[in-house]
Amino acid sequence: MDVDGKRDAADSLWTPPTGATRPVDTVALKDLLADRAILIEMSGPDAGRVHSLVDREYRIGRSARCEFCFPDATLSREHARLTRTDEGWVLEDLRSTNGTFVQQDRVTRHLLRHGDFIRLGSGVRMQFQQVSGEEEAVMRRLYEASVRDGLTGVFNRRYLQERIAAEVSYAVRHGTELVVLLLDLDHFKRINDTHGHLAGDEVLRQVASLVGNQLRREDTFARYGGEEFAVLLRETPPRAALVVAQRIRTGVESLEIPFEGTPLHVTLSIGVAILTACPGRPTPEDLLARADEALYHAKESGRNRVAVAGEQDRPPEVFGPE
Repeated sequence: MDVDGKRDAADSLWTPPTGATRPVDTVALKDLLADRAILIEMSGPDAGRVHSLVDREYRIGRSARCEFCFPDATLSREHARLTRTDEGWVLEDLRSTNGTFVQQDRVTRHLLRHGDFIRLGSGVRMQFQQVSGEEEAVMRRLYEASVRDGLTGVFNRRYLQERIAAEVSYAVRHGTELVVLLLDLDHFKRINDTHGHLAGDEVLRQVASLVGNQLRREDTFARYGGEEFAVLLRETPPRAALVVAQRIRTGVESLEIPFEGTPLHVTLSIGVAILTACPGRPTPEDLLARADEALYHAKESGRNRVAVAGEQDRPPEVFGPE
């Protein structure tokens, strides 16, 4: 090195001795490995959920037509748009009522950078990140582990409680339909006592798989506890909800579950509660209590039944095998 403290030509060609390690340029490494863009939800029951940005354009709002749909009353139906351009990902406000914000600034058009925090209206918060495939996979695994039941793979009770609170609030505000189904396997203890707990676990997995395949993407399916499951049907009329419940009941009734050479058969009972049939201004607890009461009537009526909670003091209406 010369007297001015500048690196001379020989010094610039220096290489570390054998066994030494050159310092890592983490910024350059990040740019090299970050081959994809994602949005991470930072609020609501889905906080931590990762969305991959693989298409060229996405709309965000409370309309079901939006690629990212959030049942939040402070969002416009089509609130904002994400577009991939030659510059990068651009966030545009679509003349929303309550505004689109990046960090703390209200924006009409903004070129997103890694780490930008996005707020839509007052209730939806997300973060934009540019990550590697490995980072995205880890984030997804962490989120799934926090909201999924380890045995069946469906949502867990904690997630259900947060989701039903958001769905009830939205449905009450907008006057839309919301239905809860509570499902309980009949005589499940007999399976465990006769065939063992491994058989019981297999029954739960198979039933969960069948029920999940009967539902729409926007429905929520969760393990409520033990051999109980719950389903939230958004914007579903009562008659259509009954059709769904009966389809689930008959599907489980005809299900044959092989276990160690022995076919196992189970049935389930279902309690149905409809938000618009609840008196006053119902809470999530009110809706679940009415579904639980209807489930009790389905059990008392002979099991393998669907019972629908009635309005006011009317007893549940029970539907069974034909």
